[in-house]
Amino acid sequence: MQQRKPCNLPGVLPTPPVGDIPQAQTLLDLDKAHEFSTGKDVTVGIIDTGVDRNPRLRDLEGAGDYVDSSDGLVDCDMHGTLVASIIAAARGPGDQFVGVSPDVKLLSIRQSSAQYSRQAPPDAGQNPQQAETAGKIDALAAAIVRLANMGARVINMSVVACIPAAHPIDQTNLAVAVRYAAVVKDVLLVAAAGNVGAGNADCQLNPDFDSLNSPDDPRNWNHVVAVSTPSWFYDYVLSVGAVDNAGAGADKTNAAKFSMTGPWVDIAAPGVDTIALGPDGNAVNALPGQDGLVNLFGTSFSAAYVSGVAALVRSKYPDWTAAQVRRRLTSTAHAGPRGVDNAIGYGLVDPVAALTYDGGPGDRNIVETHHQTLVVQPPPPPPDTRAQRVALLASVVMIAAAGLAGRWLLRRRSRR
Repeated sequence: MQQRKPCNLPGVLPTPPVGDIPQAQTLLDLDKAHEFSTGKDVTVGIIDTGVDRNPRLRDLEGAGDYVDSSDGLVDCDMHGTLVASIIAAARGPGDQFVGVSPDVKLLSIRQSSAQYSRQAPPDAGQNPQQAETAGKIDALAAAIVRLANMGARVINMSVVACIPAAHPIDQTNLAVAVRYAAVVKDVLLVAAAGNVGAGNADCQLNPDFDSLNSPDDPRNWNHVVAVSTPSWFYDYVLSVGAVDNAGAGADKTNAAKFSMTGPWVDIAAPGVDTIALGPDGNAVNALPGQDGLVNLFGTSFSAAYVSGVAALVRSKYPDWTAAQVRRRLTSTAHAGPRGVDNAIGYGLVDPVAALTYDGGPGDRNIVETHHQTLVVQPPPPPPDTRAQRVALLASVVMIAAAGLAGRWLLRRRSRR
């Protein structure tokens, strides 16, 4: 990969005011949630565009780079840095911003960058866009295994690959990786649902929940037109849609118009008029667009909020499995007027309810819907910390296990 574009810098627009308490922070009542947990003793992995060091990210460690030769603590896109601040930033002077789980440890892997592109052209006859997507998916798979082996308890993936359902690509490596992390290593995987109209024509709205016309397939798996990866791997990944800052409830859904719908969407969080922190630790609300600064929005930031809440729950209930934490988040969410739907899933995440509900955690195991259980190879030996060798070793493990994921892909296709 070679850098082709200058790096982004975040900025500030007049609204929303960056000195005020962010609306999302108020909606989720984070001050109250922090009375019960701040994420202590939990490690959160971030697979994104890298994370720049930040004085308000108190425990940040680089874990690798699949784009260039850094340790994962370089962010040319200024995306992963913003995501990390929502998850884990401490309070600071000059604003009222605070991350969801300010006492977690962060591990950062740079998996992709819009400012970089391939140095070599794809193989003859290979679709360039499909080749790029396949490369990102394989890097994502390697990053998941890497972070799972490093002890991450939650992994945030605010990176999305959209694939036309009519033109699938091989996701075997990713299928093996998500199951390994979720089942073998007990990691809660959190992914952004994706944004429609974000410069990728393959990111499309899918049909909504329809129990009346499709009682045997109410979430409309059979009519998916665009696949959002890694959310597609529903058994193992908690997929997050976006709502506006009014939230959701019995009388309103308030799903963001850009939030990609699909039967895999489990839960939602704020993703509009977002405030986050730049690399200097100051609050920002915009990034460069085609015609100047554009307000921050997207399911990427929604996923960050949910990853932060997951870390709060894992900190308060350290003996709970990933499946139990996921169930607590979805069972305490504020559902929309139709109950479960394909825009916000079970509803708006509620940190305080997730931390204080007095019901039990339920079954410790993930409910897998495979026709046959997949068997994952033993985890690889600790990889070299240099990015290229990390990628190579993880890829070898994926290839060795490749045949094991075929039944997952066939099962998904049979649903459609």
